Amino acid sequence: MTEYTTPPGQPPEPTPDMPPASLPVQPASPPVVPGITLRTSEALRRTKPWVMFISVLMWIAVGFMLLGAVFILFAGFAGSLFGESGVPEGLMMALMALIYVVMAILYIFPAILLWRYGSRIGRMLATASVSELEGALEAQKSFWKFIGIFAIALIGFYGLLVVAMMVVGVIGAFR
Repeated sequence: MTEYTTPPGQPPEPTPDMPPASLPVQPASPPVVPGITLRTSEALRRTKPWVMFISVLMWIAVGFMLLGAVFILFAGFAGSLFGESGVPEGLMMALMALIYVVMAILYIFPAILLWRYGSRIGRMLATASVSELEGALEAQKSFWKFIGIFAIALIGFYGLLVVAMMVVGVIGAFR
């Protein structure tokens, strides 16, 4: 048996006659991306499941919105055929269904961007590629750009809606 000396605090050097249980165990670590710290890689690895989860929730929301649109159309059609509902009510139901479809379409884009971001994080961690990290960050930037533009448009829409309601109120007051 060959004797090896190791510095204090260090695991012993493996020898051919050592039992496997006494060999030092190295924890599995993600591949190192050149120029990226291990802490950054670990943060991205921990972020990925949440990004994918939110993306899946958005896809589920798209499905429910489209189902809601179909249900609203069916209810409006059935109401106009079998009930006392006239054409204006049927048109209102169709308009509501159209709003649901538009909302579903608007949800598709951020869902795709989040899915792309999560997928590229996974590829970056698997391949240790800086280009995959850049792709992930590009997808994240696109997601936040879409959300920012959407938020600005929504604020503008709400502002127009408030002005329109004020105009209708003033017109109604003078009748």
